[in-house]
Amino acid sequence: MRIIHTADWHLGAKIEGQDRLVEQEKIMGELCQICDEQDANIVIVAGDVFHSRQPSSEAEDLFFRTIERLSSRGDRLVFIISGNHDDAKRLGASKPLAEKHNIILATSLDGVDILFTKKDARNRVIDAGKGYIKVKCADEECVIAFLPYISQAKCKQMAGDANFEYGEAVSKLAIEGCSHFSADALNIFVSHLFVVGASLGERGEVRVGDACAVEQKYLPQNAHYIALGHLHRAQRIGENIFYPGATIELRVRDNPPSVFSIVGDKEGVKTVKTIPLKSANRIRAIRVNGVANAYRELSLSSQKELIMLTIASGEPLKASDIKELRRLFPNLISIDLDLKPVSKMGGANKSRKEMDDAELFVEFYKSQTGEIPPQGLVNMFLECRSNIDATD
Repeated sequence: MRIIHTADWHLGAKIEGQDRLVEQEKIMGELCQICDEQDANIVIVAGDVFHSRQPSSEAEDLFFRTIERLSSRGDRLVFIISGNHDDAKRLGASKPLAEKHNIILATSLDGVDILFTKKDARNRVIDAGKGYIKVKCADEECVIAFLPYISQAKCKQMAGDANFEYGEAVSKLAIEGCSHFSADALNIFVSHLFVVGASLGERGEVRVGDACAVEQKYLPQNAHYIALGHLHRAQRIGENIFYPGATIELRVRDNPPSVFSIVGDKEGVKTVKTIPLKSANRIRAIRVNGVANAYRELSLSSQKELIMLTIASGEPLKASDIKELRRLFPNLISIDLDLKPVSKMGGANKSRKEMDDAELFVEFYKSQTGEIPPQGLVNMFLECRSNIDATD
């Protein structure tokens, strides 16, 4: 059977106040196309469907249209858990209606009522209970045990011991669903959490003692594949723990957005393939000296890049410059000013009448380029200036 693993859609996310629903519409369309091309039996969405617990009506509309298309008229099973950004009750409000279309919204450990699920689908739920569902895909079966995002305090409460470590509580809650794993099925565990050893990029990795971090030993050891959400960098941890990463970049230097395509059977996982989402924009930070260099650097950027610009300058930016930059480069999402320290040559605390020729030249050069001229160029100017004065 073929499974697409995705997570962290963050529908409705903005960056620097800029709406990204147009971009997300393209990304969701590409995701649907990937599922069709891969002939996926099951789509797993491992939490954080929305960026906000109170998403806009436009974000919710995009969600409903996407899962309807992903379900391929109810023939493909779409399995979704809630993440920490989602309001579990709100996301699960349409659960009875969704189940009729072969869409499972697992926002709690409560079992799926298979009386409502689609019976004639090619990929259908044939059994369900607390924390698990069993899916029939042609001649193959897949058991999905799940644990939606639950806060640390509530997780311990539900596990029955406030003294548990978070990982112990997670393990206790996952046991019941995972007890339905079968030797005749591909066994998958789905959750939304941090796992110790996962990469956080430039901030290092998740460590023992970090808030809500779960050690790998607490995850189901009998799962063929562990499908997680929460981290935005696509990665594999150990033998069978996978984060597909977010479908959209939310900060500079996230991994390129992607999804995983899994092929497996009752013997286990055969292949896991990373499929990049080409519709997603990349976020890039550019730092330049002076406005003139900003125009040059931005002209080299791609329209598929969202630019966060920092201009180092010895003086405030003109409103006209900011307006013109934004007009010419619609992919420019932020402009920050870094006031450079005054050069020893600059004489910025002096009036122009008080400056000598070298200081005047430096100030002029900075106003045109945003940079301090090399000393050799200053010397050349002074030499030329001296020659001119000699002929007067």
